Amino acid sequence: MKTLRKRLTTQFLWAISISILVTGIIVISLAKSSYNERIEERLLQEANMIVTAIDRDDVQHASWQEAGRTYSQILQAEVSLFSSKEESVADESERKRDSASEKRQVQRVFESGESYTSSTLWDQSQVVIVPILNSKQEVTGAVRIELVDSSFGSSILRYWIYLLLVGVIAVMLAVGVSALMAYGLTKPIEEVTRIATDIAQKNFQRIVTVQSEDEIGRLGQAINRMASSHQKQMASVRKSKRRLTTVIETMDSGLLMVNGKGEINLANRALEEMLGVENEQVIGTDVQMIPYPHEIRTLLNRCIEQGERIREEIHLYLPEDRIIEVRVVPIGGQNERLGVVAVLHDITAIRRLEKMRTEFVANVSHELKTPVTSLRGFTETLLDGAIDDKETAREFLNIVLGESLRLERLISDLLDLSRIESKKLTLERDWVQVDELVVSTVRSFRTKVEKRQQDLQLCIENPFPVYIDRDRFEQILLNLLSNAIAYTPPGGQITVEVIQIADEWRLEVKDTGIGIPEEDLSRIFERFYRVDKARSRESGGTGLGLAIVKHLVEAHEGKLEVKSSVGEGTTFSATFPLVFMEHKEKSSDN
Repeated sequence: MKTLRKRLTTQFLWAISISILVTGIIVISLAKSSYNERIEERLLQEANMIVTAIDRDDVQHASWQEAGRTYSQILQAEVSLFSSKEESVADESERKRDSASEKRQVQRVFESGESYTSSTLWDQSQVVIVPILNSKQEVTGAVRIELVDSSFGSSILRYWIYLLLVGVIAVMLAVGVSALMAYGLTKPIEEVTRIATDIAQKNFQRIVTVQSEDEIGRLGQAINRMASSHQKQMASVRKSKRRLTTVIETMDSGLLMVNGKGEINLANRALEEMLGVENEQVIGTDVQMIPYPHEIRTLLNRCIEQGERIREEIHLYLPEDRIIEVRVVPIGGQNERLGVVAVLHDITAIRRLEKMRTEFVANVSHELKTPVTSLRGFTETLLDGAIDDKETAREFLNIVLGESLRLERLISDLLDLSRIESKKLTLERDWVQVDELVVSTVRSFRTKVEKRQQDLQLCIENPFPVYIDRDRFEQILLNLLSNAIAYTPPGGQITVEVIQIADEWRLEVKDTGIGIPEEDLSRIFERFYRVDKARSRESGGTGLGLAIVKHLVEAHEGKLEVKSSVGEGTTFSATFPLVFMEHKEKSSDN
């Protein structure tokens, strides 16, 4: 394929060559026409001179013959005199002529009485015929002069040679000029083309150097404006794409998009974590071949076939037990095959909370029903006459008091748990010696421990101050100790230990009780959850103690752990960050 520069150069050469050729032809034609006019004028003058010199009334034509010989030599031309339309009186021609054509020419002069001229191109012959008029203005004869100039053909040939030489020189000059002109025209165009190609390849670093105000200069300015606008648009598109990608990748909900061909072309990280399938395995895969659960494939196919919105909940068991709400929406136009967008919400926590709320209401109702029923039953019994029996009345009143205290503890624990979970609990921290705090709390359990024939040990090697809410910490320790005493049989041992580890300190409550089964460890901090329900009720527990402990530990920015083996005992560990006195003093000063 020829380049624009080559085409322009070739076109310039053709235009110049044709112009030279046409100019040469015109110039040579004009030269020949001018030459013929001059010869024709000369021959007419000479013919008129011969007519004037002869005796036009000479019937014998003796003077005509003499004039023919004389003027043929003088003029060096072929001079012929005719006395009639066909008869020649004097003919000094030495070459053959077309006599028929000559007779027709002479006859035309005799008939019209006007001069006749003609010329031929090939033999360069010029003919002039002038009528001879007598004294009565009658045509009595004609003078014919024919001039053959062979030198004019040589002149024409020389003209053509000169024209050829001039043309060659002009073409050579034209090659250089056209090359320079083509270069000047195509260089900015080539630059614009390269920059346009760079723009198409999203390379906006180069710009067109505008060196003129003509059409090419305006084109370069337009390209620069287009590149600048395109760069801004691409930057805006990339920014929008980054925002969209960030939004999609940070969504908690899974996102899945299927195009009109039935291929997966978008899946976010949440979907990957939710379904346990890497995105690289599904992007570009046909929807029928994806390794997703059967329920999801079914919903996608239904939406593609029916073109309607679908909203359903599915229960997945792998990679873990989840309840997923799937919303599938069709996308596409009237003339396009439908694609779909699926949004997957993990509502496991919501359903679990709903279940916990239902269970909580049921548990609260059950826990409240038991003491209320006891209070009502014993009260009715007393009213029915048992109050007259002092022994029975005292026993029943003690039971009513116990149930009332149990009901009070339950309500108090519920209020505490409600305040803690609603984030309305305010900690009133202060500096307290850890040994003083723990010893005073443990001392209150000595009588109960001795009564149950249990051994309670306290271990604090190096006492240190802690920055803590005293009342809430006592509540933590009381619940843990109550739990340990309740589930440790007589003769068992309970140990309370405080340990400082680097920038943390830990409270451990160990017992040698019945232990907790492994399947129950993950649920013991739930409200009203009891491993041994019968023993828990016997001990007066509400089932809320460990839930309160967990929330209070977390309120102190700590973490609560439990280790247990059935028949060997249980260890609860509450770890808190250690706040140093110097740090607190500096904070107060600031």
